[in-house]
Amino acid sequence: PLRDRGGAAPAAGHRALAMGAYQEAMAQFERALRFADALEDAARAELLERLSQALHLIGHRPEAYQAAAEAAALRKNGVDDRATAASLSFLAEVAWWAAHASEAWSAAREAITLAEPMGDRRELAMAYATLGRLEMLDGRLREGRANSERALELGRRIEDAEATAVAIGTIGSIELDLADEKGWADLDESARIAREAHFPQLVDRALHNLGVAAFDWRRHKVAREYFQQMLEHSERSQIDLCS
Repeated sequence: PLRDRGGAAPAAGHRALAMGAYQEAMAQFERALRFADALEDAARAELLERLSQALHLIGHRPEAYQAAAEAAALRKNGVDDRATAASLSFLAEVAWWAAHASEAWSAAREAITLAEPMGDRRELAMAYATLGRLEMLDGRLREGRANSERALELGRRIEDAEATAVAIGTIGSIELDLADEKGWADLDESARIAREAHFPQLVDRALHNLGVAAFDWRRHKVAREYFQQMLEHSERSQIDLCS
């Protein structure tokens, strides 16, 4: 039975992920998947999504992309549009960092299409936040700000910390790119929300973007301080991201 051949692995993987032990989480979810042939698509997709999350957080981007793409394909075979939209938003992020830009754009837009009929839910907030983030990274600052503001308004209304932190982090980064001093406060707010809600990758992102902006603004001492904070935080949280 699955219980006897790796059935404890999913629970161990979830515990490790929650504790920030991402290498251990990766190993546990890989073990669970080795014995997951009899699982229904939704259950297998969940394991793949958690594996992809762990891989992404430790910088194994090609492998994270492969797991996320497989999970999204399985979700599309099902009837749970909320789960599919969430899976597509995450796929968009990992696809971008694994140099699959066209798939990232497609997944981000498909997530919005699926989530919009659902109304004011987390899945829609994250879909807009993800698209806004991609647009910022691609230099489409006007579009990135507009979609991030949609995500921020919805994230605050439904009190979703992750969507709020992603969106305000994107807005702050765009503001600093446009020489708007408000960006410092917005990125600091993104880091604060992410710390309180235990999203270490978003803390890292905010500190990295603050450091880059400080360097671009020739505030070199401040830049060094932000990069030192990011390095110390990354070492504590065992993540390898700066996006």
